[in-house]
Amino acid sequence: MRSRIWMTAGMSLALSAGVLPAVPATAAPSFSIVADVETRPSSRTGVRDCRESREPVVTRAPDGFLIDKRIVKAAWVHARGSDSRYYITYGEQVAVLPGGNEEFYSKMISVRVRACSFEGANGSSGRSAVRVSGTFVPYPE
Repeated sequence: MRSRIWMTAGMSLALSAGVLPAVPATAAPSFSIVADVETRPSSRTGVRDCRESREPVVTRAPDGFLIDKRIVKAAWVHARGSDSRYYITYGEQVAVLPGGNEEFYSKMISVRVRACSFEGANGSSGRSAVRVSGTFVPYPE
């Protein structure tokens, strides 16, 4: 209890002195996209069914923002079968020169997945689903 009171009193003093850093009015927008594909079971003779997602799942950065592929994260939602893969493609590259070093960012990201049913006669179906997420970064002035 004592630490909570001290924290509150300290925050009040800091606020009245004007020493706390300014909080940005709006946070950078984020994105989360999921690509998903499912297969039929393997045949009685053991022939696997393999499929890729028909259309890539695409998102674009809003005006004034870019996608930095160094901070994009991918996480499996489903990875069932003998072969689960995902493919991330970055498009509409933009060259930016922060501090004199040229770096490339993107305005678009797309995701596709591949799945294969389990190997062997009458193998179970396969499914691949991946969630790709990140935070858009402000376009440097």
